[in-house]
Amino acid sequence: MITTNFETFSQRSKEMAWTKTPSQKIDGGWVSSQWGGNHMRFEEPKKWHCGNGGEVSDEWKCEFKSHGKARKAIYQESLDKNFCIVGASEGGGRWKNQLQPFMNRARKGDIIHLHCSYLPTERSVTHKGIFTGEFVKRDILCGMDVEHTWAINVDEWTPISSPFKGSGRQATIYEVTDHEDYN
Repeated sequence: MITTNFETFSQRSKEMAWTKTPSQKIDGGWVSSQWGGNHMRFEEPKKWHCGNGGEVSDEWKCEFKSHGKARKAIYQESLDKNFCIVGASEGGGRWKNQLQPFMNRARKGDIIHLHCSYLPTERSVTHKGIFTGEFVKRDILCGMDVEHTWAINVDEWTPISSPFKGSGRQATIYEVTDHEDYN
């Protein structure tokens, strides 16, 4: 039945039983326009920036010989294990202002861009992946015990053919849907 009344349409949408969520792949560096599965999504996927440049503890600096080497190790593990990392203690500033809004607004199928501040050439957004809908608390990262650390999972990381600097915002996880560089 077709309706022109948004309230009616909205109510019917809420009553529908969704059996599958959308799936999508990154092909040749671009997000495919073909979605798989039985689904209905009324919006384009959101785009997110996940940085990798935050402060590490003295223990990490000692273990990896420097802050930069520790961040590179985290970046490499993120690539190898298909996640990005956010350090946020529940109730803290990064939790309230970054991770909690991500948890509330991100949906399976959204696109996450991985940024590393400690690459040999320059700070860059290097990869993108499709969010699996899962974020889990981690106890170990790079063989070290960690606290307040969350992994945001992607299906796989796809290298970006022309890495770019990013938005310039100094935050770990935030939405970049309307930022022109994140395509």
